[in-house]
Amino acid sequence: MSYKDSIKSEIIPTFDGKNLLITGVTGACGQVFLEKLLRVFTNIGTIFVLIRPKFNLTPQQRFERLLKSNLFKFHEYEESQLKKVKILEGDVTENELGLSASDAQLLRESVNFVFHIAASISFAASFSSNFKSNAIGTENLMLFAKTIKKIECIIYTSTAYSNCHLKEIPEEIVPLKEEIDVLMTKFKTMKGEELENEAIKYFEGRPNNYTFTKALAEHIVVKLHGNIPTAIVRPAVVASAYEEPYPGFVDTLVGPVGLAVLVGLGIVQIINFDLSKHLEFTSVDVLTNATLAITTETSKTKPTEAKVYNIVSSTLNHLPENYNVWTYSYNLYIKTPSIYTLRPLMNPKRVNNHNPTIYHIKRFFYHTVFAVIIDIFLILFCQKRM
Repeated sequence: MSYKDSIKSEIIPTFDGKNLLITGVTGACGQVFLEKLLRVFTNIGTIFVLIRPKFNLTPQQRFERLLKSNLFKFHEYEESQLKKVKILEGDVTENELGLSASDAQLLRESVNFVFHIAASISFAASFSSNFKSNAIGTENLMLFAKTIKKIECIIYTSTAYSNCHLKEIPEEIVPLKEEIDVLMTKFKTMKGEELENEAIKYFEGRPNNYTFTKALAEHIVVKLHGNIPTAIVRPAVVASAYEEPYPGFVDTLVGPVGLAVLVGLGIVQIINFDLSKHLEFTSVDVLTNATLAITTETSKTKPTEAKVYNIVSSTLNHLPENYNVWTYSYNLYIKTPSIYTLRPLMNPKRVNNHNPTIYHIKRFFYHTVFAVIIDIFLILFCQKRM
């Protein structure tokens, strides 16, 4: 049986008549997931999407802007499919998900599958901010999901880097230094610098609070799922689409795409990065298809314990060093340079043994001074500053 036949025979029928609650549909992963549902799953029930007001836009306006984006320009969608989407104003960081009483009751009476995709993915945000979005948000979602009468499964989107301090990351929940209840109580009672300093003590080698808060969220899911069949999906660094909705599709400058653009334009000239290491990527549509397959398996087998799935390929295909990937990309840039390139591309060594002082001096002149010069020219020509 071919892959596509398998999709038709097992996965699509799983969603027939089912009502879904999805968080994070305006994000890079959530929007591709929603697009696939609207394009392929024609017998699906109602798709409830939780959207918060943002950028002075209402949830309805944000959703309408999503439908007008490039994501929905590659295919045609039946009007009857689009009408299946019901926008609910809410926020996972608030009690009861910030829902109105009537919306909360509607979800409790009708939802079958819950997909928690919403997350803060910022490496620069404070621990307090990421803790609120990723840990408390997940806690609120799980507590609400347990009150849904017809719920059949919960699928939580985490990251393969939630335990990146380990040399090998197993498909299981990795213990923390303290029990999740102890940590949540401790962090909730702290604020400001005290909270930031205390949280770092529990990172265990993780490079940032994003990966740590996602690890916290995994433990929250395991603790609170009760008897609801639950799965935790762990993609690597989410990258552009492999096939769907169109090969190479990307609609965000967050992560590797943003770095590639900045390097390709010649803006980034120096980076403190060890190119002898390996970095793993998961195409956003591969993540979507894996999530759909995992939902089918979870709803069918009804596991009593939360199952973990690492959506990675390095166990099957040997990953090249980042330096090899960079060399390949660099040669492509040289062959087909962009007319918008501002400076020659950097060509770093395989291993950069930067002296910290020299590195910061170079970064100041290569980046900060350059940015100031560009801003001066923009101001002179009455353009918006970068």
